[in-house]
Amino acid sequence: MTLYHTTPTVNVPSILQTGIDPRRSEGKIIAAWLHTPSRNTWAVQHTTKRHHTTDVTTLTVNVPRTWLTRRQRGIWTCDHVISPRRIKQ
Repeated sequence: MTLYHTTPTVNVPSILQTGIDPRRSEGKIIAAWLHTPSRNTWAVQHTTKRHHTTDVTTLTVNVPRTWLTRRQRGIWTCDHVISPRRIKQ
């Protein structure tokens, strides 16, 4: 399933090298947060507010549907490490 992950741009080099690791999550839920294209505006605003930065990047990821939990319309979480080979910039 192709989804998107919005993150502060400063995190991109590390993500492209080691992947998206849910254990690095700073929220209540230990998971990587992913979204559909229709939720991109929300994701950018949420990431900007949560991480106190206006410099964010949205990455395209391809993950198996079995790895995902639907949180609300267009928003998913993943508790698996998403390897760099599954990420497109």
